[in-house]
Amino acid sequence: MQYSWLPRPQELAHVLRQAGWPRLLLGHRVLNGAAVGIGLGILLLLFYALFGLESAAMASVGMLVMSIGDQVSPARGKWVQIAPLLVLAVPL
Repeated sequence: MQYSWLPRPQELAHVLRQAGWPRLLLGHRVLNGAAVGIGLGILLLLFYALFGLESAAMASVGMLVMSIGDQVSPARGKWVQIAPLLVLAVPL
C-alpha cells in the first residue's frame, strides 16, 4: 500500500542527490569524526574505570594526538600518516 504523500524510493534518492546538505552532513569526514569521537569517549570511560583519573587523562592526550592523523584514506598509506604522530604522542 503506497500513500500518496510518501515519495517513492527512486524519487527520494533523486531528491537527496540533488540537495547538497545530505552530502555535507553525511560526508566521509563527518562520519569519521563522529566515529573517532565516540571511540575516544568509550576508551576514556574504560581507562577511567580500570586505571583511574590520572591514567585516563594521560591516555586522552595520546588518543587525541593520534586522532588528528586518523583521516579517511586508503589502508596502504595509514602507517605513513600515523607513524610521525606515534613519535609525537609518546612523550605527551
